Amino acid sequence: MSFEEAKKTLKDIEGAPYFSFPLRLFAASMTSFIYSLFFNGTIYDSAISATISIVIYYMLEKVSGIGFFQFFEFFFSGFIIGIVSSFIEKIMPFVNKDNIITGAIMILLPGVALTNGIKDIIYGDFTSGIAKFGEAMLIITAIGAGIGTALSLKVGVGL
Repeated sequence: MSFEEAKKTLKDIEGAPYFSFPLRLFAASMTSFIYSLFFNGTIYDSAISATISIVIYYMLEKVSGIGFFQFFEFFFSGFIIGIVSSFIEKIMPFVNKDNIITGAIMILLPGVALTNGIKDIIYGDFTSGIAKFGEAMLIITAIGAGIGTALSLKVGVGL
């Protein structure tokens, strides 16, 4: 492949159509819905988890365009998931907040980055691997800290 052909191929890839926003929202909600069911959730847990993930995905889409610090984006996402799931469990005692949280965080978890970081380290590219792995761990920590803060406040407030 010549340099000009490579440039043309990259331009074609860059100009490829992106999935529409409603379709991405639907995919995010279905991801949460299925994972909540997969981890022994009820249909109610899954529906609530899907609804929360729509809100989280919409919020992340709008906030990330502003250039907000990524750690806080994921922290606030986890916080919202924790607060909403605790509130829903309080007003609807037949749902399980653990299953709701499990389903809702699935759209946030950096599985590909974590896997690629480990793969790079195994292949000997330590700098790239540690950077990817570290970023993935920071995202996971931010999500966990947000959910943990929300659940701690829930206990303190008595939700």
